[in-house]
Amino acid sequence: MKEKRRGLDNRSSATILLGVLLCFVMVTVYVFSRNLDTTYAIPATLDAKDISKFTSEVETISLPANKYFEGSVLLNSKFKGKFEKDDVTYTVDLFCLEHEKGMPNSREYVKVGDSSQYIDEGITYIVNTAYKDKDFDGSHNLTLGNDEYYTIQAAIWIYQEIQKSNPENTDIANMWKALQTSHASGVAKNIYDLVVNAQSVKNSTGVNSIEVSNGNLEFALSDDKTYYETSPITVSITTKNSNTEFSGFKFELNSNVFDTTVVDESGSVIQDLNSLAGKTFKIRVNASNLNAGSESNIVGKISGIFTNNSFLAYQSSSSPESAQIALLVTSNKTTEMKELKGKITVPDTARDYSKYVYIIGAMVLVIGLSVIYVNAKAKQQ
Repeated sequence: MKEKRRGLDNRSSATILLGVLLCFVMVTVYVFSRNLDTTYAIPATLDAKDISKFTSEVETISLPANKYFEGSVLLNSKFKGKFEKDDVTYTVDLFCLEHEKGMPNSREYVKVGDSSQYIDEGITYIVNTAYKDKDFDGSHNLTLGNDEYYTIQAAIWIYQEIQKSNPENTDIANMWKALQTSHASGVAKNIYDLVVNAQSVKNSTGVNSIEVSNGNLEFALSDDKTYYETSPITVSITTKNSNTEFSGFKFELNSNVFDTTVVDESGSVIQDLNSLAGKTFKIRVNASNLNAGSESNIVGKISGIFTNNSFLAYQSSSSPESAQIALLVTSNKTTEMKELKGKITVPDTARDYSKYVYIIGAMVLVIGLSVIYVNAKAKQQ
């Protein structure tokens, strides 16, 4: 009888070992991610990283000095860039960095080797504001209104000038002084706010982050014993600054082989995992996919995808010293990750059964011996 019990225990141990091996060998990674469309100037298919050069254009506009407020500078031209991508020609209203340099017409512009020497987070903020929610028209042109264009271009020039320890351009310096004195409304307020906000963004020490309220997953068996479920989990997202957008989640678990789902607090399945930010959810594992007596390690991670909308600098190939530096938008994606760890321990029903069989066997043995004893006594009498 002891040999029989050992055999049952061995089979139970084999079941446990098989369950553990399944957890580590038959690992399937479940990934769900969706990149949101950028809201800035050039769509994702027209990233500046793919544009090595463009041809400059200059459009004459009528924006005389003092049109908006006392001290405003003259702007009589709008700078444009024309380039091709996939046999389509695009034209974009561009912005310049240096007030004192000219806007050359019909000039080839090429990408500079290091854009960081010209562009910081403040400049990026101002230009992003101009392009936000803008798109190409049916003729593949991205055009800004003259007043809107002036507001952004003036803010760039002022921001550039006040970054210097010794401002050199008297007109721009005086324009900033005038704005500091009077910026209650209209274009004056818009320019002033852009410059102040750009300074704040440049000096920001924020970072992209993803926080999970409960990374150590604790699974409990449901009342109807059909699934194991974690306690509530909440994910919060923080972006570095206004130049960065949260673009979605990447959700990875080694437990897809166990039929894993993500549900909200009411138990409804969440299909779009990008909607998890700021919400409470739970991870659920179907109990029928877990081996009796096994210990399943549920491991994985939640990653937040962040898109920084910045710019690359271009300069005239023939006259880089005298011509304006121009900007085209580019997107850079980064990922921040938090680990998820948990363990599901399933009761060993096979071992319980072997104990039950052993107890029954012992009872049968005792009863059998009792019958033999009684019969022996009866014969003796």
